[in-house]
Amino acid sequence: MYKTRSHKDLSGKKYTCIKSGKKLVWDKGAAISKPIPSSSISPLPQASPSATETFSSPGNSEYSNAFSDPRILSAFENLRKTIKDNPSIPTLSKLTFIVDPETPNPGEQLIKEKLKDSIRLYKSMDPKADIPVRIYIYNSKNFDELADLMRKDLTPEALEGGWLEAKTERAKYEWRGFFGGASPGYGKDGTPVLFYNLNSNDVATFVGIHVYTHEYVHVYQRYLHGNMQRMTCWMREGQATYLGFNLAAENSKDFVLSWKALYKYLTPNSDTTDFYTKTEEDWVKWMKSQELRPVTDCEGISNYVYGAIMWSYLYGQYGLEKTSQFFANIRKYPVALDTPLNAPGDSWKNAFFETYGVTAESEYPKIAKYFVQEAKWVKGWKG
Repeated sequence: MYKTRSHKDLSGKKYTCIKSGKKLVWDKGAAISKPIPSSSISPLPQASPSATETFSSPGNSEYSNAFSDPRILSAFENLRKTIKDNPSIPTLSKLTFIVDPETPNPGEQLIKEKLKDSIRLYKSMDPKADIPVRIYIYNSKNFDELADLMRKDLTPEALEGGWLEAKTERAKYEWRGFFGGASPGYGKDGTPVLFYNLNSNDVATFVGIHVYTHEYVHVYQRYLHGNMQRMTCWMREGQATYLGFNLAAENSKDFVLSWKALYKYLTPNSDTTDFYTKTEEDWVKWMKSQELRPVTDCEGISNYVYGAIMWSYLYGQYGLEKTSQFFANIRKYPVALDTPLNAPGDSWKNAFFETYGVTAESEYPKIAKYFVQEAKWVKGWKG
């Protein structure tokens, strides 16, 4: 029996997957209107942190006080240093580009610059990560042409779910504001495929630039694990969003603006309306709820923003090298046979314990405290 599914995307609309004959298709979407809760944030307890809750090298930059916690900036600075110190010269020799002549400038240039950073980062962690990718760069107003190319290029599996039809429908009425990309899977020749649909308004903003790296993260995730099933919803989109915004910035000053741009995603008409009102107990419940959520039923914007915050905790608390190892360790644990269809299972939790020496459940309360602190900070500068 088919169960109707819905999806909330970054535009604040809700799309419903319905059965039409023998096919599953996404409808045109409907705006979601939800009131913003008015209750205030509870103050963060000022208990003295234990040695395991502090960071060995907090950011000493003059911009440290621009964040709720200096570890956010420390993790960014360590990431930039890793990329800079990598002796390998990044090239795009394994990448094939199909570029729309009407692509807004400087979109093509920025994409290639950020892909070089991405390649250098992943090769610093995995020297074998020399992934061939076919990349389409298109003007959003020509999305019909891009969609036709995707139908010809992608495997049937990569086209499942009606996502391309939903994007094509959106492009018809909002092409001037229609900006994004996708890493849907593989072409018929076995090559990973990703695309970017650009417009002149967002092409060089921090939110826009983060997309260029964001989509490549998904390519690496598939390369490393074979597929994305073993990752929870927050892991898949959160890591791509976190690394995307980190790599969108070139220096600490830019990163202040980049990290704040992340919170542009928090909108009244999304599934993040409770971001400012969740208590630590609420956040623990939310994290536990993600463990069994099927990857086909991920929530909308919270995957991106809440997921990015989860990863900012891990990268900041444990460092780039160890957190990269955690992600790599997931592939060691196959999905258990009794795991529900499309659910992530316990692969990642086993890898978490192997890498960090603590269980994910024991870390949840610390991450929850971090969430409340971050929400209080965001509310403070947003007013």
